[in-house]
Amino acid sequence: MVASHHRRFLLSDSPFTFEIREIKPARSKTNDEKHPAGPGKYAFKKPVADLSEQLAHEAEKKSATWMELFFDLAFVANITIFTHQHPIINATTMFRYCGWFTIMWWMWLSQTMFDVRFSTDDLLNRIWKLIQLFALAGFAGNGYHFASSNSNGFALSYAVMKLVLVGQYFIVWIHAPNSRCRRPILLYMLANFISFVMWWTSAFLVEALSNQARYSIWFSAIGIEVLATIVLTNNATVTFIGSHLPERLGLFTLIILGESVMGIFMVTDDLVDAPRKLGWDNL
Repeated sequence: MVASHHRRFLLSDSPFTFEIREIKPARSKTNDEKHPAGPGKYAFKKPVADLSEQLAHEAEKKSATWMELFFDLAFVANITIFTHQHPIINATTMFRYCGWFTIMWWMWLSQTMFDVRFSTDDLLNRIWKLIQLFALAGFAGNGYHFASSNSNGFALSYAVMKLVLVGQYFIVWIHAPNSRCRRPILLYMLANFISFVMWWTSAFLVEALSNQARYSIWFSAIGIEVLATIVLTNNATVTFIGSHLPERLGLFTLIILGESVMGIFMVTDDLVDAPRKLGWDNL
């Protein structure tokens, strides 16, 4: 059935004239318009490389995704495992735990700073996350050897995380519209690549390096990453304004506190049950 067109007399801006306007029937929406592709339905989405205006306009639309929350849980699982493996009983174990936590926290933060600005919820992003989850499993398996001469697995796991981050920044760099946007992305990419090389090298020289030398390499690499982040703090093209970084920080902190509360409850349960285990309840 062919829809007919209608003609309607409409007043123009002048009170002494009128115009005839043809009213066409409304166009029916296509299937893509009725069912727009949601997150994760694309194999690849072009990342936004210039955030000077994009984030400000979409500040209310962005929030943590399920993939990001699952990623946070994987990090907290590593913290829980390491805490159980390395109880703090003196100053040495305290400094060792603080050093390990600093490495893990920065690794999480550096990845999160990328995700809240440039991450695209597509198939490629999920492949990156899958590789990183395997690396986190490597952290969990090698956490016990963090402070020993067998820490090459720990160093390799961190190197893999940095290599993935370099690849992610490289994709953003390719799609940067101009040199003004490419320069800060290139600095991020170079800092993470240098860190990757230093951690990767330390993994294969772990037997030849002392603990002090190994820690110096690791924290120097992290220092390079931190320095690049500080230098680009006020760069508008990689701004955090409008991102959901505060939400990610809050959720991550909340998950860690939840694990801590669970640990307190477990200790309390052991204390309450101690008399029965020691046979004191029969006295």
